[in-house]
Amino acid sequence: MWLLTLLACPPKDAGALGPAVPILPAMEAPIYAWSRGAPPDEAVARVVQDRPWDEALSGAAAHLALGATSGESTDLAQARWAAYRAGWPYPVDEVVIQMVASGELPVPPPSLECLALGVARARGAQGDAWVWLASTPPVELKSFRREQDLGQVLHLETHGESPLTLRTVAPSGQKHGPAPVLNEAGEWLVEFSAQGTRWVLPIYVDGLTPADAPYPGVLPPPNNSRAAIEQALEVLDEYRATFEADPLERDPMLNKAAARALEAQAENTPLPDAQTRLKRLGFNGHLAEMTCTAATVPECMDLLYWSVDHRHDLVDPALEWVGVAASLGPGGVTLLVNLAQQ
Repeated sequence: MWLLTLLACPPKDAGALGPAVPILPAMEAPIYAWSRGAPPDEAVARVVQDRPWDEALSGAAAHLALGATSGESTDLAQARWAAYRAGWPYPVDEVVIQMVASGELPVPPPSLECLALGVARARGAQGDAWVWLASTPPVELKSFRREQDLGQVLHLETHGESPLTLRTVAPSGQKHGPAPVLNEAGEWLVEFSAQGTRWVLPIYVDGLTPADAPYPGVLPPPNNSRAAIEQALEVLDEYRATFEADPLERDPMLNKAAARALEAQAENTPLPDAQTRLKRLGFNGHLAEMTCTAATVPECMDLLYWSVDHRHDLVDPALEWVGVAASLGPGGVTLLVNLAQQ
C-alpha cells in the first residue's frame, strides 16, 4: 500500500551521532541501478542498522528531505520523479517523513517491509528531516543509462532467468516492442511487467533529463468531487503546457459522459467502449477515456501521465475538449477523464 506519513519522533541515543552535518547521497545519477550499499552518514547508518539501504533510492530520499526542511510537502508523485532522477528503476511503495530536533535520531517506522530502503536526513532551521522510501523490486534489472543516443537499439535485461515483459512508446506516441530503435529524440516511456507488477520508466534520447517534475506541486486531498475535478484540470493543463499544448476546453456532454462511465465503473455495469459512446455524442477524430484511483488528485493524474497507454492522449495538441468526473472514497479519489478532438 502507498502511504504518506508525517511523524514527530522522540530522540533515540542522540549522544554520539558522529558528524553533525548530514552527508547526503547523490540526488542525481545517469544510470538506473539497484545500488546496494552502506550509508555514508553515520547517523543514518545507526538508525538503518541491517536494513537493505540502497544508494540510488536514498538519493531520492535526500532530495525530498531537503524540500521537507523548507516546509515543502511530498507525495508519491514527487517521490516517483525523485527516484527517476536519482537512478532508482523500480516503483516507490511508501514514503515516510519524520521531523526531529537537530542532531536527534528518529525511531524507525515500524511498518516498512521491503527489499530496498532509501533513507536520508537533511538539516534545516527548524530541525532535521528524515525521509524513508520503501520499494520491493519484482526482478533485478541490469543497470542501464537513462539518457540514450539517437538511433541506438534499446536492450534491457534482468539478472538470472526472471521473466520480464517490455513495451515502449516513442515521444510521438508510437508504440514499439521490447527492443526498439530509438529513432525519435525526446522522452520515451518503457513499461516493465514482472511478477504481477507493472511500472514505467522514462528514457531520454538525444537530450538531457528535465530538472523538474512534470507537475511540481502537491495539492491537499479534495473535500468534494467538484474540488477534485478542478484539481485534475489544473494538473492536466500543467502537463500540456510542458509539451506546448493548449489547455483543453470543458465540454458539458463530455462531463456527463464521464459521470455516467464513472458510475457504471463503480457499479461494475458493462458499457459500450469509449469510442462508441463518445461518437454517439457527435465527437469524431481522436477520442480517449482513462481512469485512475489514488490518495490525491496529483498522484492519480501522475499514474495516467506515466502510462504507455495514456501519456500521448493527455498531451496531444490535436485534442481540444475534456470532460472529468470524480468520486471520493476510502481509497482516495477516483477520476475518469474523457478527451475529444472535435
